[in-house]
Amino acid sequence: MPALATDAARFSIPSGDPSLPLAIIKRDALGGNLNWMQGFALARGVDMAPHGKTTMSPQLLRRQLDAGARGITFATGIQARVGTSRAWRFWPRAGAI
Repeated sequence: MPALATDAARFSIPSGDPSLPLAIIKRDALGGNLNWMQGFALARGVDMAPHGKTTMSPQLLRRQLDAGARGITFATGIQARVGTSRAWRFWPRAGAI
């Protein structure tokens, strides 16, 4: 079964549910990208701190932290407030300053 099959069954794009624009993220591709980028950074002795505003997705940002990102960056206080609210119960990360 495709990773998105159960999620896709809950809505219909042609009917306008959910609203557009809509990003479809394939779990396997995302996992591969996260692991590759983290490995790339580690091989060069640098830490990753992805920009949170790009997605504003707590689930994706959590996966980035779980993959080894040192932290998440935001450009403004409002972005940080939104990005660290609600589903972000894990913030701050253990060992973070």
